[in-house]
Amino acid sequence: MLLSKINKKKLNVWPLSFENQYELTGYVLTSLLDAGLDFGSTPLAQAYQCLSNNTNVFVSNIKKYPLSAIFYTYIQILNKNVEETQIWMRHLRELNDLHERNLLDREALSYLGLAYYKTNDFSNAKRIGRFLMKESNLWQTPISSYAITKLWPVLKNQRSSLKVYGKNEEVVSTLLLNETHTHHSLVGHKIATQDNGCLLISNNRVKTNLATASTNFQVTIDGLNKGFVTCNRRRIKICIKENINYSTIHPVVRMQLITGFDIDRKLMKKMIDSELVSKYKKLEGEVLLFFHTLHSDKESYCITIPVVQKEELYDTREAYIRIYDYYNEDLNDVVPYKIPRECQIEQKFRQNIKQHSRIDQNNNLI
Repeated sequence: MLLSKINKKKLNVWPLSFENQYELTGYVLTSLLDAGLDFGSTPLAQAYQCLSNNTNVFVSNIKKYPLSAIFYTYIQILNKNVEETQIWMRHLRELNDLHERNLLDREALSYLGLAYYKTNDFSNAKRIGRFLMKESNLWQTPISSYAITKLWPVLKNQRSSLKVYGKNEEVVSTLLLNETHTHHSLVGHKIATQDNGCLLISNNRVKTNLATASTNFQVTIDGLNKGFVTCNRRRIKICIKENINYSTIHPVVRMQLITGFDIDRKLMKKMIDSELVSKYKKLEGEVLLFFHTLHSDKESYCITIPVVQKEELYDTREAYIRIYDYYNEDLNDVVPYKIPRECQIEQKFRQNIKQHSRIDQNNNLI
């Protein structure tokens, strides 16, 4: 791999500065694995082998060149190598005195914090997050921005210096981390921020010029208030019928997922009706379902989407389901939906899937 052949001079690759070829190789390999690639690729496997053959160098120089050890540990975490992860996390704790004396740069701190977070060491993750919050240019690089976004939930009860200004330039909020304020009075007015922190601006209206009335399709959504074994698991039934007189040749259902929810991949494979749906794609925050031709003379076409709640939220906002023709997007409708927090528990859910499955004590499908 070319990365193993670079010279030993210092190499700058924004936003990092690498002291040796191991740091650069570790950075590239970490980035590719984090993006979803695996060791099935020969160059990635060779790069990993190169790093594995030099782990003694990382340990002996861990305080002089900490990035090599941090990247190698992060690779073990992404590869779900439990034993190696435990060994290398013990090595990383040797770096605690470095970051407390401000001897680790922002990006090294970011990866160190992510390593603690992904191994459920929330005490150390919180400590790293506090140091990151002191960085004046925290949001200027994707690495530190990603890290503080992931560490945000563990930074509870720490007051951010972010101030939110509304109309008449009064201070509306000085936010606690992991705290949400809703200000209906700001609708239609400019807002401004000062100092450091994270602000999510949410708009309940769907940002689209598409039709929002059911002009082309009749859409019904059922099952939102029913939980299966637990309220964390729902089965969303979507039924579609054409209002028009001709058939939709390539209909697509684009389902935006409610914040905190994801599709249940194992159950999804069992519940998909191949005679109705040709394929489906899971994208970031949404699911695309590609239907076979819809015939207007039929009553309706129904599909059930199994979703599971990954993160508990106190108030979930609306999401949207859009139905359109792949080759004629003017033929479309957008329908809002919302999953209530409370639900009715339905124990007999196995009859809704084609094959029998089991739920373990942690409510995981097996």
